Amino acid sequence: QRQKRNGVTLNQLCELFRGSKSQTATKNVDTSRLQGYGAGKAFKKFEVDRIAHKMVFDRVLIETSVQNQQGFSSDYVQCGELATAVQTGQKRFVVEFPRGTARPAGKENGRTKKKQQP
Repeated sequence: QRQKRNGVTLNQLCELFRGSKSQTATKNVDTSRLQGYGAGKAFKKFEVDRIAHKMVFDRVLIETSVQNQQGFSSDYVQCGELATAVQTGQKRFVVEFPRGTARPAGKENGRTKKKQQP
């Protein structure tokens, strides 16, 4: 599929949800009119990525590959077949985050935490 398109990639969607102000994420997007912009600022990046990928897996979002004039492809997201059902509450969308398995234990900001002696 070859067409000119100003879509949003899955990565951009995640960054917009977290409230990113980077030019890469906000390119071609009026954030002042964007519903939900920054609503996920309390989430860590890996959590938002996990949510977004689950939305694709559950067909709430779909990714469409679009080829530009130079022959490079980009995957843009749009509402999937179950998006309306989730938005209206007819279908629940749940992402489980098992405790203690999301991040390596004892690490913060790339540094290993020292255990405190009792």
